[in-house]
Amino acid sequence: MRDIIDRQADKPPDPHVVALNYTIVALVDELLWLPSLAVATAAVHLLYGPDTSLPDALRSQAGKGAPLSVVSLLAAGTPLGTLLPTRLGSSGAWRAGTARLREARVISRDRYCQLQTAFVSGAARGMTATTGSLVRDVYGVGGRRSCADGGRRVLLRVVRLNRAALALLAAVARGECWTRLDARGPLPARPYDLPGADLDVLAEALPPIVIPDFAGLAAGLTPAEFVFCGEESTDRYQSLFAEMLSLSGHPETCS
Repeated sequence: MRDIIDRQADKPPDPHVVALNYTIVALVDELLWLPSLAVATAAVHLLYGPDTSLPDALRSQAGKGAPLSVVSLLAAGTPLGTLLPTRLGSSGAWRAGTARLREARVISRDRYCQLQTAFVSGAARGMTATTGSLVRDVYGVGGRRSCADGGRRVLLRVVRLNRAALALLAAVARGECWTRLDARGPLPARPYDLPGADLDVLAEALPPIVIPDFAGLAAGLTPAEFVFCGEESTDRYQSLFAEMLSLSGHPETCS
């Protein structure tokens, strides 16, 4: 029995769990790359509701653009997040063919309406207020990533997170994976073992179905320090480099 336990302990993590953890870490990293803490906080609220907040260790890194060391977390044997069963959509979205696509469109429209409501209520509270320049944050001048680009990248990370979670659910349903996601409530009866194309549609239509373990990630992350971050000299040569790239294709600058 001891030999069996030791062999199980030495087994590499399940590839479905590794893929899911990679997408979880990538989403959190993308949130921290948003222009400011206020923007990152707003993004978390829009994705998971106003009751969800980043722990202090992650808040201190938001808006700094510093990469985080997460290699050790990818080898975790268990998922670094929790499934939100209420976000798996109605049973119609899990059908095949045109019925699936029709239900997916309904889910997408619902998400859009929810974002509209959150935007209006958030504007009244100053949800995205920031001490920085509005032009800088929205359009990305001064070497900062824009909110538009950041928002697109965050939503892309959400789709990939959903797809990895659905792949894990499908693998469990097929008996190929014994690692189960912790869930906030019972898992609804669904045909999770669907073709890849069907899971792709669901991944794009559904809201984020897994919430990262923000506290656990914060405890395991080691931020990389940038000595010259924010120094005028680095800001100047970064701006000059960007200007040189923008002019490189202009006829007047070509010899």
